[in-house]
Amino acid sequence: MILKRLFEAFYDNHIICIFTSNWPPDDLYKNGLQWNLFLPFIDLVKRKSQILTLGGVDYRLEGTSLNDMYFTPNDGETSKKIGILWSKLTKDQMVEHKICKVATGRTFRIPEFSGGVAKMSFTALCDQPLSNTEYMAICGNIHTLIITEVPKLSLDRWDLLRWFIWLVDELYNSKIRVYIQAEAPLKELYTDSGSKSDFDENFAYERCASWLIEMQSEEYRMKSKALKL
Repeated sequence: MILKRLFEAFYDNHIICIFTSNWPPDDLYKNGLQWNLFLPFIDLVKRKSQILTLGGVDYRLEGTSLNDMYFTPNDGETSKKIGILWSKLTKDQMVEHKICKVATGRTFRIPEFSGGVAKMSFTALCDQPLSNTEYMAICGNIHTLIITEVPKLSLDRWDLLRWFIWLVDELYNSKIRVYIQAEAPLKELYTDSGSKSDFDENFAYERCASWLIEMQSEEYRMKSKALKL
């Protein structure tokens, strides 16, 4: 209502008002709380304004390519690049949380989701009591995943290492396009502490790293689920 009154005041006083938005008038505040009360303002904008759709180059996105799949280290600069990448992949469409159905009636929540693209932190994916069924549910609902803030891995936290390996296994098998922000380059991400367990982490991580390298290849991208939709 405040926007409507403000717009009316400008118009009644013959003041030229120029404003920009990421959304066309009909999508402003769409599905927001009490959206019906906002509709008169949309009608007013459409009646009283000349609506222009602007194209051209978005300079914010220059310097970050969709072919850049692995970002390191975990700092402000790479976080900025991840933000630009997210905008580019989602085309600045509405972001929502996604509820995925898991086996035995359970559900899993993806906090940031838009048009088949998901962004989740390493902690949310690998430092929680999850299993392959959650990862399968995630893969069934997305075609692209951005994983942020992956730390260095070692057997000191073997649980994190195992969940990360299982996650990559499922992403690879489902042909999900993956982007990673990590603390160290892939060759330095895992440190062999010499400890042993019933689960052969060294072999499993070598395979995991090999798949992550393959997932950055043009051949994998051309086979990815993202290009088959």
